[in-house]
Amino acid sequence: RGKCTMAHHGTPKGCGNQRPGKRECYVADVDLDPVEHNCLRLARTILLFMGDPSSPLRRVDVQDAAEVFGGPGSKDIITAMTDLFSAIHLIRKSPFIFSNPHCINCREILTENERRVMLALAATRRGKRSAAAAHVMLICEGNPDVPVHHDHSRLARILPLPRTEPKGAPVGR
Repeated sequence: RGKCTMAHHGTPKGCGNQRPGKRECYVADVDLDPVEHNCLRLARTILLFMGDPSSPLRRVDVQDAAEVFGGPGSKDIITAMTDLFSAIHLIRKSPFIFSNPHCINCREILTENERRVMLALAATRRGKRSAAAAHVMLICEGNPDVPVHHDHSRLARILPLPRTEPKGAPVGR
């Protein structure tokens, strides 16, 4: 479930959500490499569709997201990401809150749920198992999380390798 209603759709100003709320932060404030930023874009596109399955998945959104990964492996990344969010959807009791990728204001804000997923993915890609496990446990709200661990690991294995030097704050924060 996204928090932006897109009632402003088509206007250059976007919605009024210009500052992160409680437990949110700016995307730029989290230590994600370019591959992880692209995963966030793809995740939001997939979540937008999952939030309203009656609307057709916009092929242009998926193609745009796939192009940033390039090559034939992009379809595997899309499948793995869809499987990950399907597992999260089945395990969580409360809605998964995400920012609308089409809103110029909201897409700059990382919700708590998105942050946990992205930090779990970043930690998994860097071999930080305990940090990844902590984030996954919180994503799953203490429910059995083996499928989510499995899907995070599978996604991390098919993504390009992470950068070797972190640019800022530790990934496991």
